Amino acid sequence: MTYWQELVKLLGGFAALVGAVAYLVKILISHFLSKDLTAYKEQLSTESAKKVAAFKADLAADNKKKIEGFKAKLDVLTQESVIRFTKLHEKRIEILSEMYLLLEDAYTSMGLLAAGCKDGVELTKDFTEKAAEKNRKLFPFLSKNKLYFSSELSKQIFTVIEGLHNSAFDLVIVSSGGHTDEEVSKRRAEFIEKWPDESSRILTVMSSIEAEFRSILASDTNPFTKSNEKRPPEDAIP
Repeated sequence: MTYWQELVKLLGGFAALVGAVAYLVKILISHFLSKDLTAYKEQLSTESAKKVAAFKADLAADNKKKIEGFKAKLDVLTQESVIRFTKLHEKRIEILSEMYLLLEDAYTSMGLLAAGCKDGVELTKDFTEKAAEKNRKLFPFLSKNKLYFSSELSKQIFTVIEGLHNSAFDLVIVSSGGHTDEEVSKRRAEFIEKWPDESSRILTVMSSIEAEFRSILASDTNPFTKSNEKRPPEDAIP
């Protein structure tokens, strides 16, 4: 074997060795890169999971805070509404009570007027003036507070006011002065004649008004009895 042949053989073996070493280095580099990439992916996944969890926690805390704030505002608004409704209801009860008292006073004064008409002109004038004074309070009060009454209730109240006013209108006119006793006596007789029927009609409407007032005020409701509690029949009570 010549020198050149030995040299070529040596170089070929060295080249093979270099190739093998290069291949081994490539495998090692690839292995370590793959290992580092896997570790990086795991680290990235863990950090992402932590960030997502932290974001969710912050979002939940923020939402909870907003919800609590909304609930607090809603509670305040609800309480304010309850207070306003309570005050409005108390005012309505006050108006209903006053209206009922005015109607009762006016109706009673008309009854006294009917009785006074039978006892002479002087008493007629005295009772007429008192009845007129009572009746004059009715319509202004209804007109000023009509928003507290339903349309139907307002109509019923107006019917009573109109009936009371018209029943003694002529008698009030002649009793106010400037008229003779004969004129007063004539209107007095007319009033005595028509008042019983008019009184009965007015009383019927007032009974309906009273029933409506009782319903609104819950006057017939026992506050100590549950609404769903069945009461025993009266004949079963010992």
